Amino acid sequence: MSVISFLKDHIWVPIVAGCAFLLIIVFVVWCIYRRRHRDRLRTYLPLTGSSLNGKEELGFSESLELSMRTRQAKEKETALLRCQFYLRTSHDYEVYSQYQALGWRLDKYWFIVRESRGQEDFLLSMLPYSNTCSLPMTQNTALNLQQLFAALKHPYLQFIRTVAFDTNQRYSVVVQPFSSKGSLRDLIYGTSPLDSDSKQNSRPLGRPLSSAAIAKYGRQVLEALLFLKSKGFPPCVHLHVGNVIVYSRVCRLSGYEQTMLGLNPKLKKAFRNNEQDAEVILFGHMIYEMATGLALPRNASRLTDKDYRMCKASADVVALLKFIFPSEDEDRSYPKVKELAQSVFFEQFKPKEIQHYDASAVTIPAVSKPLLKAVRRGKIASTGGSKRRRESGPRYPDSIASDSSRPASVLSAPSPMPKQIAPPPPPPPPAETRKAAAPKERTALLSDIRKGASLKKTVDVRDRSAPHI
Repeated sequence: MSVISFLKDHIWVPIVAGCAFLLIIVFVVWCIYRRRHRDRLRTYLPLTGSSLNGKEELGFSESLELSMRTRQAKEKETALLRCQFYLRTSHDYEVYSQYQALGWRLDKYWFIVRESRGQEDFLLSMLPYSNTCSLPMTQNTALNLQQLFAALKHPYLQFIRTVAFDTNQRYSVVVQPFSSKGSLRDLIYGTSPLDSDSKQNSRPLGRPLSSAAIAKYGRQVLEALLFLKSKGFPPCVHLHVGNVIVYSRVCRLSGYEQTMLGLNPKLKKAFRNNEQDAEVILFGHMIYEMATGLALPRNASRLTDKDYRMCKASADVVALLKFIFPSEDEDRSYPKVKELAQSVFFEQFKPKEIQHYDASAVTIPAVSKPLLKAVRRGKIASTGGSKRRRESGPRYPDSIASDSSRPASVLSAPSPMPKQIAPPPPPPPPAETRKAAAPKERTALLSDIRKGASLKKTVDVRDRSAPHI
């Protein structure tokens, strides 16, 4: 049988061969195009590290990642220099080590510092001054804030040891005690505050806490919120599991100083339409994360059926979450913080640390009350031009600027008022006018003109200019 007769009897063979040949051509063209497109995206700066020895080239994604790491390393080094400069001027602490990145703020840097005359470790944080802060960035403000935080002594409130401003670099510094146990987030996800960045950022599924632990830590946080509210503090909108510091027997609420510094909260979208219930919504987020080991979406202000199915906690915890987050079908509002503290779930835990604690003994300094008032209002008083205010930072409201109850020991001496400079004397008259005094006839002539007398006609006028007409 010849080939031609075979192809005539089996017509599908050439058709399949032609299709296969066409597919091969398309595949070759696609490979060439992809190779050229990849080469176009390459950067021709070789990597000088030890892994490639300068022989291979970096792709676009690798180059971008290397550039980001280089920039972050430079910013971290700059933050370390700023911290060292501040510590040299304060003489209170010494840098022990630079902390890894914590939290969600990329421009916030952490350091473990040690007392110059002790062995206790503290956590120092540096972050840029917020443009939304209602307080001016001055040394007087820092001293008044430190007076305020020093007066806030509560068993369930994280103590703020130092607050300072770097007015030149426009940075704020906060120093607080360091806990090796970390926060509630570390307790839930099984991490340590001393872990590396990769382990902190790649957390596995968290371990739910027991109902007794939820009642214990939740009641302590509620007591701290009630204490701040009784002292005139604005709502603590920075409440989440990362701002609840765990110690041996208690947990302490931190992050309330961020409200005074005007920082944007992490879960702002959750209470955007319910600002008056911000603390309750954020507290519900914290309870849910402790009960499930999962964090709610940042914009969640209510729980869905899926969220409840993910919650494998006891019926008491589920009932508490339903009490915190009313459903859309229910015609009721969010509960108050005091109502949560008096609920059946938290009544089972009796906090021992506040049985002999007298909150009425804590008094807010008089110099700090105007600061709380300004932050609660959330508005910056304008007493001058807007351009000057942007350059020098926000200004106090009039009630703060005119407060005469500040003791001289707290505030620095006010700058003296500039002396009134006398206006310059009028320029002296010309030399000819000084030499020649006005004759008496001129005075009489001016008097006659004012009375309406006519001038006499002159007989002889000697014109020395000799005009040519």
